[in-house]
Amino acid sequence: MKKHAYLIMAHTQPELLKKLLQMLDDERNDIYLHIDSKAKDYPLQEVAEIPKKSKCIFTERTDVKWGSYSQINCEMVLLKEAVKTEHSYYHLLSGMDLPIKTQDEIHEFFEKHAGLEFVDEDLPKISEAALSRVKYSHKFYGKAGSAKDILGALSTKGQRLLGVDKTKKYENIIFQKGRNWFSITHGLAKLVVEKEAWIKDVFEKSVCGDEMFLQTVARNSEYASKICNPNTMPDVPDTRYIDWERGSNNNPYVFREADYEELKRASGLFARKFDLNIDQKIVEKL
Repeated sequence: MKKHAYLIMAHTQPELLKKLLQMLDDERNDIYLHIDSKAKDYPLQEVAEIPKKSKCIFTERTDVKWGSYSQINCEMVLLKEAVKTEHSYYHLLSGMDLPIKTQDEIHEFFEKHAGLEFVDEDLPKISEAALSRVKYSHKFYGKAGSAKDILGALSTKGQRLLGVDKTKKYENIIFQKGRNWFSITHGLAKLVVEKEAWIKDVFEKSVCGDEMFLQTVARNSEYASKICNPNTMPDVPDTRYIDWERGSNNNPYVFREADYEELKRASGLFARKFDLNIDQKIVEKL
């Protein structure tokens, strides 16, 4: 079986990223790293020296702003670099995620479920609130300043009153939404890269389009029947273990040392999220 590609988006806590790289370091893995350009003093050389068995590639650095197209662009930068070499699977992780299974267990899982596309979706149908992310033009989103926030709110309200609906241009497209973290095959990864121009046309002025673009491409492709998530294939374990119930302010719960046994029992392969400023011991223990 070909190697796996890990696509990592990091912007803070280099010591946590080092731990992640140590846990991914395996001759069966290639690692692709995007370090946010705003992280000026990030110890790149120290990070680069962590993997001993995996090939580690730093991509072009871009300025990533939450909720804006820059997040999609960051994922595209990683995918375009990674698909230059054919891999069995491409896994998108953040620098605040960690695997909770061994590399043998992870590779065995994907060999057992080879060909499935692990893409999260809000099924059976995308909500109207989620669709509004791409329905209207959010051209002020991600721009600094309260004045632009006000302009953005007024612009969205005006478009709603005028009956604007950008999705009508794509009447044959099924829009979908879900978590942006994925594990996909080379075929789907290559298709996403090939559709970059279309993705930009549809999602450039969206809000949080990073939770929609890959789901939408996958759902409207030959890979649709292979999409695997708790809604489509409930008998297959979810690859991600994320606790939203104990989280707050639309952020997932940060795991603590007390959660160690829970994490070890979890069926997921990767857990999110961890924060050294909140609990360092759980990171050391894994």
